[in-house]
Amino acid sequence: IDSYYQELINNKTVKIKEDTAYIQTQEYIGRYKNDVDRYWKSALSEVEGTNDISALLSDPIDFSSYKQVEVSANSSLEIKGELYSQLKAFTQKEGITINVMIQFIWHKLLHVYSNSQKSIVGTTISGRELPIDGIEQSVGLYINTLPLIIDWNNQGTVLDQLHQIQKKIIEMNTHSFADLAKLQKEGERLFQSLFVFENYPVPEGDDDQETSSISLRNSIEKVDYPLNIMAFEQGELLTIKFNYDGNYLTQSKAKEHLATLVNILNQVLSDPNKSHRQISLLSPTDYKELVYNWNATDKAYSKEKTIHQMFEEQVLKTPNAIALVYEGKELTYNELNEKSNQLARYIREQYQEKTQRSLTPDTLIALCLDRSLEMIIGILAVLKAGGAYVPIDPTIPQERIDY
Repeated sequence: IDSYYQELINNKTVKIKEDTAYIQTQEYIGRYKNDVDRYWKSALSEVEGTNDISALLSDPIDFSSYKQVEVSANSSLEIKGELYSQLKAFTQKEGITINVMIQFIWHKLLHVYSNSQKSIVGTTISGRELPIDGIEQSVGLYINTLPLIIDWNNQGTVLDQLHQIQKKIIEMNTHSFADLAKLQKEGERLFQSLFVFENYPVPEGDDDQETSSISLRNSIEKVDYPLNIMAFEQGELLTIKFNYDGNYLTQSKAKEHLATLVNILNQVLSDPNKSHRQISLLSPTDYKELVYNWNATDKAYSKEKTIHQMFEEQVLKTPNAIALVYEGKELTYNELNEKSNQLARYIREQYQEKTQRSLTPDTLIALCLDRSLEMIIGILAVLKAGGAYVPIDPTIPQERIDY
């Protein structure tokens, strides 16, 4: 339409060619409908269900009743400069698209947060990859949204996963005329997030010709899914726009997710041959904070005192303070001390009765208990009795416990 307009305002004759691509496409769809149905039946056969995106949100959603975005909100980031240059060089070298790269970082985020072996994202496709002459220039609605399913249950490298995504996108475009409503079993959604990679064609023309100027002032888009990623290139710039439902995701958390996407992208570019399992969602700064700074809990203790002796000192200081809490039950320091002392006496008496000798230091005593208040009482009692406790998992086979 824009090219026709350009020709008219430049006093040129508009050459209109009959568009037969749309009719040919409908005929093509009719011929290969059964093939497409079989492809999607196979692709969805191993899908267990929708990815749980709750961990990505700030507040929980009842997905059984969720219909559309209630409070439209968005955050965005721009990839430019050196990072954009690295991204372009990498995609050209490896023969993949920018679309594939952004799909990877979003699917990886979803894979980790949902703890799913397969990430499923609703992906909007042009529908113009079919082998029909003139389909790219044809006027008509070919667009569709279908699930892009990526398998993470493998030992592949980052590069392997990128090529898997590219292969899946090609397959999806080849089988693009499926009906999403029919793919969803009993109306249950296959995905909870959408992904759109937009290509903006630049009108061609001579520099001295008058060109049209179109600007978008503002828009509000409400869709059926709470999380939506849109990416597009313009000039030497890649923009990633994160649209979301403001009722369930705060702006600060949305920006954290965008920062994580950049972090994943940097890892892909720095070492694409490492295992995709080695991709970390934590930045180096966050990793240091969580793993080292938050766990810097070392404290100097007296080497002349045992653990149970230091515990008894604490009993004298705070006898009525809560020492243990488990599943709604509590024990004060004094109560824990009394129960462990009672059990320690029983252990010594039983040992004396069965062996006809006193319990010697470091005698091994098995504790076969589930996590409970009694487990801590037992540990303290063994130490107070002078023995060394051996924890045994009560869920293992009895033969191993007996051994």
